Amino acid sequence: MTFFCPPPSRLSRCSASPAASQWACDNLCMSDVADIQALRKRWAEIEGPCVVCGSRPPAEKDHIPPRALFPKALRDPTTEFLTYPVCTRCNRGSSDSDFLLAFRLAAQLNQENYVKGVDPADPDLLELDLQITRFLTSKNESRRRKRLLSPRVRDGVSGLGGVSLPDSLVMPSLLKMARALYWLKTDGDVLENHKPAWWVRSGLDTSTSHFSEHILGKTQSSVQWRDRFITRYNFAGPESSVPGTLMAAFIFYSKGLAGGGYTWFVLSVPSKFELNGELMQKAVERIHGSPSQRYRSISGLHSRRK
Repeated sequence: MTFFCPPPSRLSRCSASPAASQWACDNLCMSDVADIQALRKRWAEIEGPCVVCGSRPPAEKDHIPPRALFPKALRDPTTEFLTYPVCTRCNRGSSDSDFLLAFRLAAQLNQENYVKGVDPADPDLLELDLQITRFLTSKNESRRRKRLLSPRVRDGVSGLGGVSLPDSLVMPSLLKMARALYWLKTDGDVLENHKPAWWVRSGLDTSTSHFSEHILGKTQSSVQWRDRFITRYNFAGPESSVPGTLMAAFIFYSKGLAGGGYTWFVLSVPSKFELNGELMQKAVERIHGSPSQRYRSISGLHSRRK
């Protein structure tokens, strides 16, 4: 996807619809916080693995939604983030993806203002824009982050920059959220155990009947962080006939309005289960095309690095 982003000069400065009402909810809609805390405590006691890779021991924690996407100015002392246990490699390894996802959201949602060369009018999106500026001017990280973008930036119309960030670059951030939600809602089942393939699609129109019927109509759980982040999702837990199946819509900065903000769709399908005598993954491929990411074992990754 190619879109306009702020010109270099800017980067150097320090009535809800019926459809919307189906997925809007109050603040953080999750299971009892005490249940989540108990799960994290039990996971530590049984020495459960990293929620993201399902292999290495967790030494750190990560957040839903990623804090990089929501500037400090949008938080207050009551702000809650769901946390989940991850290994150092998965936590630190997704920081670049978090930055690129924040950049892509800022550029995508502020298109009209960037084309006009003015600051975003929406206060939330202005803070997101300022956060990107801080990322790109920070003393310790600015050089590395600019290198992440430089191969994908080109000159555009009226001196604006254009940047192409394919879905693959931000996929680690989306998949870690999906795995964490699954873990939280299945009492600790690790999605990676099911060797899934993943389908990731960007830019869903949440105002369509297709979204309402085929996404919202099949979801059973919600998480909302104010009106800036909502996820609706459905999962098949350990007791299901097809454990490891997950469908999630991640909706950013929509203010609870159908058609607002920017939405990603993530689908996970386990590798070994069949549907009417056919592998589920093959059936899904006929509908959604080739998966965005196939399962790769941790040992396989290690051998390729060596």
